[in-house]
Amino acid sequence: MKKRISAALAAVATLATLGTANTASASANETQRGDFPCGYYSDWAGFAFYGHCGSGWVQIRVEKLILPNEVHCVGPGTTRIGYVPQTRYAVYLGKSCKKPGS
Repeated sequence: MKKRISAALAAVATLATLGTANTASASANETQRGDFPCGYYSDWAGFAFYGHCGSGWVQIRVEKLILPNEVHCVGPGTTRIGYVPQTRYAVYLGKSCKKPGS
């Protein structure tokens, strides 16, 4: 029983470390604002996010592993854009866009 609990805790610690390492590497190229990094990042649970630290709404390209890439319009703050590893990366396209639904 103790061995199973130890193995489970080791697995959780490894997953948490992977999420932290991914976030750290993603934010190394970008600055950080408040509670989230700017640009692409992921969390320990396998969610992929894009943190827009500027003002206004902008277009990003979300690169997918198997599916076609997508273009999203995101506002200031953090936006969930998918799951890892299906979502590989996201990049700002240098274009503004209108808030969806306005």
